[in-house]
Amino acid sequence: MKAALSSILQSEGNSILDNPKKTKALLLDYCSGNNKREITLLEQLLNEKVHTDLVRQKNTVPYSILSVNLTRKILDNHPLDEDLVRKGIDTLAITLGVIKTVPMPQQKPETLKEHIRKDTSTLPVKLNSIQQKSFNVNFYSEPPGAEIFINGKFQGSSPLTLPLKQGSYFVSSSLSTYEDWKRDITVPDELYIRIELNKKQSGIKPIYPNCLQKAPTPENQGILDKIRDSFK
Repeated sequence: MKAALSSILQSEGNSILDNPKKTKALLLDYCSGNNKREITLLEQLLNEKVHTDLVRQKNTVPYSILSVNLTRKILDNHPLDEDLVRKGIDTLAITLGVIKTVPMPQQKPETLKEHIRKDTSTLPVKLNSIQQKSFNVNFYSEPPGAEIFINGKFQGSSPLTLPLKQGSYFVSSSLSTYEDWKRDITVPDELYIRIELNKKQSGIKPIYPNCLQKAPTPENQGILDKIRDSFK
């Protein structure tokens, strides 16, 4: 399917991806009706604008982080197979030139529960060691460049990776002309933090014409005097 998608983009241009139904129809034609499951998944990825996120964030967010977050975004909205979603995102990324080859999958960080289940006989020693261990927590914002604060202390600007020990943290983020972002996180349960900032609404005061503030003409003044005298 990867070769078929590349051929379609070469003949139709990348803008064809903005039309998921037409892209699906062309792929089914190229693949002679095969790979229906993968093609249907690709249509859902295009509906979720995954191709737009890949191109827009390829220079600001490492692909290993971007791929994980896009996979979570799809799984939050659709009950799909995680491996199939990840492969579909990789196919789009390679076809669009975001990556050249699929990176080797990284080992998922071990959670506290998984660590305890391995060997409960040495729980006190292992529990203490995991509490002292630091985990790399990745922060990136849309748009990038937002200031990151952990428990009220400035840490740097996104995209940013910080070593944090197991526990809960209060994260806040700010960027000029955008509303502040705040959230509690738990480490190591959350290692990829996506910060979506919203533009501040500008309060523009209406400007009234100067003509409304001009003094009345002599003719109008006479009329106003007569009206005023009528009330005496």
